[in-house]
Amino acid sequence: MSATELDLSASLLDRPHHDGSELYVVERPQELGGEAVVRIRVPQEVAAVVLRWVEDGEARGVEAGEGGGAR
Repeated sequence: MSATELDLSASLLDRPHHDGSELYVVERPQELGGEAVVRIRVPQEVAAVVLRWVEDGEARGVEAGEGGGAR
């Protein structure tokens, strides 16, 4: 399957997932620009997880560490 094809036989539960609920946002920042602790669930082993965000109009990213913490 190519990256542009959609596998309709699999549910979204078979894909990496996160959302803004209390289940996935473990610690919220007290103020804008603060740090947050988030959780992601993946259905199988992955080589890496990268957190991506936009700051001052620029896309940024950091590789997440297993069990918590950035690398």
